[in-house]
Amino acid sequence: MRAAASKLESDDGELALRCRRVDLEATTTAATASVRARAAAEAVHSRAYLSRLQRLCDESEADQNRPLKVADEADETEFTYVTPGSLGAALAAVEAALALWDLVDPAPLAPRASSRSSSSPPCPAPSPPPPRAALALIRPPGHHAGRGTEGAETDSPEGAPSGFCLVNTAAAVARSIASGGSASSSGGPRPRPRCRRRRRVLVIDWDVHVGDGTQDIFWGARPRARRGGRGNKEEDGGKRSSGGEHAGADDGEEEEEEEEEDEEVCVIDLHEAGAWPGGGGVELRGAQSASGRGALRTGDGTPLSRVINVPLPSGSGDATARAAFERIIVPVAARFKPEAIVVSAGFDAHELEPLAGLAWTDETYRYLGAATARLAERLGPCGVLLLLEGGYSRRALRTAVAALAEGAATLEVPPAPAAAEGERDPVMEREGEVAISAVVEEHGL
Repeated sequence: MRAAASKLESDDGELALRCRRVDLEATTTAATASVRARAAAEAVHSRAYLSRLQRLCDESEADQNRPLKVADEADETEFTYVTPGSLGAALAAVEAALALWDLVDPAPLAPRASSRSSSSPPCPAPSPPPPRAALALIRPPGHHAGRGTEGAETDSPEGAPSGFCLVNTAAAVARSIASGGSASSSGGPRPRPRCRRRRRVLVIDWDVHVGDGTQDIFWGARPRARRGGRGNKEEDGGKRSSGGEHAGADDGEEEEEEEEEDEEVCVIDLHEAGAWPGGGGVELRGAQSASGRGALRTGDGTPLSRVINVPLPSGSGDATARAAFERIIVPVAARFKPEAIVVSAGFDAHELEPLAGLAWTDETYRYLGAATARLAERLGPCGVLLLLEGGYSRRALRTAVAALAEGAATLEVPPAPAAAEGERDPVMEREGEVAISAVVEEHGL
């Protein structure tokens, strides 16, 4: 993250003119987390799961601050490490993301207290208009963290942190926006509250691994991991069904009350087919919400799946990523008409990434930044919040994060890179076309 921030700050061109850095007062421990950040986390995770995270942090502190090695929920051969400050860091990420959303939220401002009455005028539009997009350089990542199971015991494999993820920041922010969450209560100047109302939120996840935790939260179907590790691919190409299992089998009254009104959140998940943790096949359509309600309804009344999986073949590069955006994300957004776009912006699909097998480049991320911001501008008013997920090559993070930010800031879509003589792979191009066409056909796009 420091390398990426340094690259952004060293830019003295157009990017520097169009961007500004926002330093937020960080949470230092779970005990000092803002009420809003903790409430957002509790809205997507069970209290038992969050309590277990705190106990794991306490165990690490009691063991002379040694990192605690915790087996992943779905695969005991994979581990996530917990230290005394892990939960505090995860809640700080949520707090930062919520505060950044306040800056780009295009919702009208609420009337001032002195003018609130039955005859008050409608909420005025923001003036000047807010920035179109914000990028949160936060860690730990979050999209593998699911709801958790109420009543989970400390030594239970259920409700454990997974895939380096502790708290699902993207899901927490998306649910807060969808439910009409209020303005930030974190440190620093408090923004004027927005008019509160429920909104449609599009979550785009382009981390190389399927966002199984996010799907668990909004859909209720959590893919189960298969042995082989985060960097290995399965021979079945990721088409095996997850069986619809999920971690939230023991829902309490409080969770039922939270899901009393159905939320309008649609998740589009681009990932490498067959990569850890498995699942994420085209046929896993997310036809209903975690609360059991049916598909989303678009403006013309046609149904739309709550989760749209886009498994891409190993080796896919820039052309396939662009085609997936233009043939899947754009038409879904046109039908769904979101008022907010939250992106789980993973950088582990980069060709330099050691833990996966896609072949995206800096120009792919520049394209994704520009294409997402341009899409939001066409939908308008629609804010964009980009959240750092996976990505473990420091070299790739330094340049690709800056490329994403530049694309989102300038709206300049880079031309598709021309393959050098002998580098074009027609077989890979056909495989990518087949994969995208399968999603288009499955969802009637």
